[in-house]
Amino acid sequence: MSDDPTPQPRGRPPKGKKWADGQWTVTDAPEEEAALAVAQPTRPRGRPPAGKKWSDEEGAYVDDPDAPPKVVPTRPRGRPPAGKVWSEEASAYVDMPFSVDASQAIALIPLQPAPKKDKPPKRAKSSASAKPRGRPPRGKVWSEEEGAYVSDGTEPQPAPKKAKTAGGRPRGRPPTGKIWSQEAAAYV
Repeated sequence: MSDDPTPQPRGRPPKGKKWADGQWTVTDAPEEEAALAVAQPTRPRGRPPAGKKWSDEEGAYVDDPDAPPKVVPTRPRGRPPAGKVWSEEASAYVDMPFSVDASQAIALIPLQPAPKKDKPPKRAKSSASAKPRGRPPRGKVWSEEEGAYVSDGTEPQPAPKKAKTAGGRPRGRPPTGKIWSQEAAAYV
């Protein structure tokens, strides 16, 4: 523990001041501190640019004489045009030669899809008109001779209509100004 009665406050000191004798005092030469801060550039964080290295004397990145030279590819990227091969001598695509040695032949063979597997043969239908699966329509029967559903002779009975209400009166509010008549079975 120091003999100082009041400890220095936490954080950065005010500009141009320093802590001394329990209080902030003006520094002797604020210009010198500012000059030192400007004179000492710090190296930027991260990887240096390609072919460069940091120089403390210059305070910047400079060309690195030990860096390997950049290799500029001459062949364009991507697939070659159809029927063409890259020629290093001509630095261009040329027509594909008829005689190709074995080392180049593998690279020039186009990729073909794998042959499809043989599928088992589909089940042959027993007759030209096979009976469809499932339940037949109402009132119909399958006919082998015709190969289709035919009427079974009984007509489907229509569903009986439900009565409007017990007295034959329609449901809901009657029209304005009319009342129901049992004799006429209508609103009058």
